[in-house]
Order: sequence, then structure tokens, then C-alpha cells
Amino acid sequence: MSHFAAIVKPPRPLGRFCRPLWAAGVSLAITALTPQAFAACQYVVNDQWGGGFTATIKVTNSGTAPVSGWNINWRYNGADRITSSWNVTMSGSNPYTASNVGWNGNLQPNQTVEFGVQGSKGSAPAELAVISGAICDGSASSSPTSSAPASSRSSTVTSSSNSSAPTVMGCGNNTLFCLDFENTAPGTIPSGFTQEGNGIAVVQGQEARSGNRSVKFTSTNASNYGYFKKNSVSGTHWGRLYYKMKTPVPNINTWLHGTFVTSRGNNAEFRFVDTVQEASGKHQYIYNVEPGDVSLQGAYAYNFDSSWVCTEWYVNHQTQTYRFFRNGEELFFTNGGRTTGATNLPGFAAVPASLDWLGFGFRSYQQSGGIEGWIDDVAVGGDRIGCNTPQPSSSSAPSSSAPSSSLVSSSSTSRGVSSSSLPSTSASSMPSSSSATSTSSAASASSLPQASTWSLNPSASYLNFVTTKNTHVIEAHSFGEISGAISDGGIATLTINLSSVNTGIALRDQRMRDLLFEVVSFPNATVTLAVPNGLLTNLAVGSTSEIDVTATLNLHGVDQPLATRVSVQKLTNNRVLVQNLTPVLVSAADYDLSNGVEALRAAVAIASISKAVPVDFTLVFDAR
Repeated sequence: MSHFAAIVKPPRPLGRFCRPLWAAGVSLAITALTPQAFAACQYVVNDQWGGGFTATIKVTNSGTAPVSGWNINWRYNGADRITSSWNVTMSGSNPYTASNVGWNGNLQPNQTVEFGVQGSKGSAPAELAVISGAICDGSASSSPTSSAPASSRSSTVTSSSNSSAPTVMGCGNNTLFCLDFENTAPGTIPSGFTQEGNGIAVVQGQEARSGNRSVKFTSTNASNYGYFKKNSVSGTHWGRLYYKMKTPVPNINTWLHGTFVTSRGNNAEFRFVDTVQEASGKHQYIYNVEPGDVSLQGAYAYNFDSSWVCTEWYVNHQTQTYRFFRNGEELFFTNGGRTTGATNLPGFAAVPASLDWLGFGFRSYQQSGGIEGWIDDVAVGGDRIGCNTPQPSSSSAPSSSAPSSSLVSSSSTSRGVSSSSLPSTSASSMPSSSSATSTSSAASASSLPQASTWSLNPSASYLNFVTTKNTHVIEAHSFGEISGAISDGGIATLTINLSSVNTGIALRDQRMRDLLFEVVSFPNATVTLAVPNGLLTNLAVGSTSEIDVTATLNLHGVDQPLATRVSVQKLTNNRVLVQNLTPVLVSAADYDLSNGVEALRAAVAIASISKAVPVDFTLVFDAR
């Protein structure tokens, strides 16, 4: 019997994970609520406003056999009522029944889908419904879909399927180096590394996360520290490091800044695992850059204690983005009051394609009574290495691509992985599972058809956008006609018929066509993207890959780059589902549309219309 677990994308607690939706300089803080669960089924409110809400339910086939057909039920106790839904067949009027639609009724093992609902509510907060049904206790088949409307998906947090607490060291695939220090004699330097500073040494018989050797660090100020350094590391990589602090950590009654992982390139220093402890004893994680001492900052939410902590970082010089994980949980950083992972903000030195060196150890930047601790199980590579489980074999995992410069120019690692074994791709390609997480696969990649072209399935796809008027009035719109394909050369195109804009009001549609888009001169918008090499052919059925992409949008006669993070899921051998995971913000000023927005505002005599809109999409491609 197959077992199912319905899972929700975890919401961001307020203050730490709340993502603002920026439009025309106005922040709409999206409230994220805790999911409610009954047995295996869960329900989460993604977004709510004065009179409405959106919610998402996500289901995973965690069994070993394919399943088909599912339905679930719930009832609201208060005033909440459903007004619309997507990727599901709804029936009833409180209680409600949700069943799969035709194309998402079959679910391979470890394949996931989600569906969403939008509804009305009273003055009380949106209710957390309790879900029931055979799928909830694993006694029947079920199937999921994925999508949510722009306003909710743009505020939802995604987290990796392998983001639980650490249990296994693991080296992953496509590894530059992976060090447990068991083959490094105490007092010596790991092979292929150099040492900077005296406050670092391999030790035996003290603290160790695995085996009986580790690296001990000691630092009392900026000039008393130590790093082990690896030369010539790519500016696009994943890293993992465990640390354990000797407690109590000295408190100097102001704050204490210290760095575990740092690097240099283009005359700048990039501190990938950095921390600041304030007078209260709480510490935060930051991404810090010199010159300028500028930072992306996390929350003061952690204590140094006597436990081992797993830290992971990901940096991508192509998209200039940064991500950070603590014990498998992704943390989100802010700069200037905005949640962001951008590494090329004003005043920040951009991460270069190749770093002169990357080092691990510890350096304290303030005078203190002496910071001591240990580091173990350090790894850097082109794929996410993780804290808990070994990476799946290459036959069942999404392919990964290291940048063309390769991850390293030196020879060997402590695990015997040479740099020559790391794959190299064209400079235009972007890492797939270097920024990807995958669910376990139902078939090996080698069994998949080598489809040369893919066509967009418009009936199973959508593209929505959200506008804000008079500061607080938010409305969702869509385009009724979209088409697209992926060529055998790996170029994806999406064409949007701007005349098909659908706002639910015919007069407003016509005004958008005439005053904003000027469809007589500019009938279509076009998106083009170079698909990462091997992504579609190597992705196994039931697997999902998350990647950072930069596409080109041609709108109103203007070409501009757009960066986002997308999920790519192989539904069947011949069907792929692509969704954005982060908001795609389109600014009117970038596409010479500001005058059109003003013309719309004047036509309806309102105070304001936002000049930046979030765009949300779900695209289904079929092989042909």
C-alpha cells in the first residue's frame, strides 16, 4: 500500500522570514500562518487581506508504487468560503471536496504537486482548515499539483526536501574538496591547502563530529586568527561546514564579529559564513563584504552552545545571489529593510567568476577573552552537499553543471576526488542541481526519451500578474493566450499575446490594450532563456530541480534581463512542469510603460497605480 504525506511549503515567521512584496515603493507585508495538519494532510494560508485569502495544499507520494486519483475534504467553522481554485476539481459549499484534475491524477513515488484556493472571509484572520480523506492517513491513492496565484506564491517560502538536521557527513557529487581530517596528521595542513595565521590547527582526541580528528581555532582579535585556504575556487559553488564553539563564548558587552568562511577576489573579501553576537548573547548570521563593511543580515535568533551546527552556503556569480542554511533550514537575510539574497547591491563588490582563494577557520574582529572552537566535515562543490543524507547517484539525480572555469585548478582532495573529474560546461550554462534540490526518482535518467523539442501546453499553463491601486487595493489578472517551445538547441521561448489580457472587466482590458501595451505597435511580449545543458533529458520522472535563471523579456519594444528561481518537475517521460519560486518583478520604467500607467490612472481618476508588478507563472511543456 502506498503511503502519502501532504506537505506545505513552510511559512516564514514574522520578523525573520516575512517577505515584503514591493510595488511602486510600497511594501505589502504578507502574513504567513502556521500550517494546520490532520494526519498526513496539511493546509497553509499563504496570503490574506481585508476580505479574502489564498491557501495551498501540497501532497507527496512517499510510497514506492505509482498511484492515481485522490480527493480530500475540509470544512470551515467560520465565515471563510472558497471563491476559486486552480489545479484541482472543487465541489461542495462548505464542506468542500477537492479532487485531482485529469493531468495530475497519476503520481510517481516521491512526486509532489500542490493545489490552491482563493476565498472570501470576514473580519477574523483566515482559518486554518483541518483536512481529512483517505489520502490523509495513507489508506488510498492521491496525487498533487503545484501552483498558486501570484499574490500567494510570491510570498511563499520554499525549502529543500533534504533540509533536515544533520546525521551523516556525506561528500556529495561534483566535489572540489571534502575534509573529515582523519587522514591529516595533527599539527599539519590538509593536502592542497595553505595556512594563514597561527590560530588554527588539526587536532586529535578533543572535539570531533566524525572520527577523532577536527580543526581547532583560536582568535582573540583581528590579528590573531587562522584559516586553511584553497586557491582558485569558482565564484559559483555550494559549501558546508560544521562548527562547535567552546562555551561560554566571551561577551564583551557590545558585540562580537567573527568569520568562519571567507574568500578574496578582485581586491575584495567575501565572508560567506559570518556572524555577529550582540550584548544580549544572541547572534545573527550575515553575508559581509569588504571594502565597505556592507552586509546582508539575518535575525539575532541564535545562541552559541556546545552543539555541532551545520552551516551551508551557496553563491552564484552569474546571478549574483547568495543563500544560507543552518542545520538544513534556509535563513533569509535583509538589507535596507528588504528581504534579499542579491550580492550586487549598491556598495557591494560583485562576486567574481573566480575567487583567488577560499578559506575556513575563524577570525574575531574585536578584542575578546579568546574565541575557541572546532570545525569538522568541511566540503565545497558544484552541487548541494547537505547536512543529513548522501546525494543520490548520478543515474537518479538531476544533472549538475559546474561553471566552465571549473571549481578548482589544483589536484586532489582528502577524499581522492581530483579536479579533473569535475564536469565542465559552456560559459552560458548555469548550474542545475548546484542550486537544486531533488526528490527521489522513479526512473533513471538514462531511461528518459531524448526529446529534441518541447511545446507549451497552454490549457495546463497560466501567467498571472498583480496590480496595486490607491496603495492598498490589490487585483490579480492574467493573459488568456500564451504559447511557447523549447528548441533542440536548448532555447526556451514564451510568447504572450498582450491582447488577451484578462482583468475581469472588459473596459479595463481595452484600456490596457490601447493605453498601456499599445498592442497595435507591440502585439506580443516574448521571453527567451537558454536552458541549462542536460536539465530536461537528465531529470528523472518524479524528480524536481530548483535553479536560478536569468531570462530576457522583450516588452513594448524593450529588452531587459529578468532573474528568478524556478522549479522544474518531470511529471512523466513526456511532460515537464515549470514554476517560479520567487517573485518576478516587472517595472514599468524598464520597458517605457510609465506613461501608459499614468494614462490608465488618469482614465479612471484614481490616486495611484503601482509601476512595478509581480508576475507568477506555471508552464507545462510536452515533448514532441
